[in-house]
Amino acid sequence: MRSLRMWSGVVATVVVGGALALSSQNSISRADCEFWNLTRWNDEIRRMDESNEELGVESTIVLQRISVKDEVIHDLIDGRAKLTDVMERFRELNAGNEEWQRVLEWRFPNMSEDERLYRNILDFVWVEGKDHPDFRTVQTRLAYEWEQLQARRTQIH
Repeated sequence: MRSLRMWSGVVATVVVGGALALSSQNSISRADCEFWNLTRWNDEIRRMDESNEELGVESTIVLQRISVKDEVIHDLIDGRAKLTDVMERFRELNAGNEEWQRVLEWRFPNMSEDERLYRNILDFVWVEGKDHPDFRTVQTRLAYEWEQLQARRTQIH
């Protein structure tokens, strides 16, 4: 029994030692290979840093745009702004953002640019105003302003 334990210990030591030896050789050769690719890795890190900076700038711009839209929406909800003014402000904020225009076209197909803008504003109003005590009144006012805007445009054309 004693010799069986001794041989089990020897076999376990050899197996673990062999595994460590083989893995360290592979690790050393991999590290050597990676060392020679150091310039390539440094270039990759630099590209990733530049990409992260660009994403940071883009994210900041998007967050600023959303912040301004939130302010304008609160003015609309509280009655300090008219729908037409908010539509113009949203149009200015969305200008040049073709990706967002495609999103709006996808979300609101077969609608004019004004209708898509109106629907986008309603989305913001819902998110920002749904807990407002006079939310139903706000919705009614916006629907009325939209109808008035449509009626004026129909008269012009």
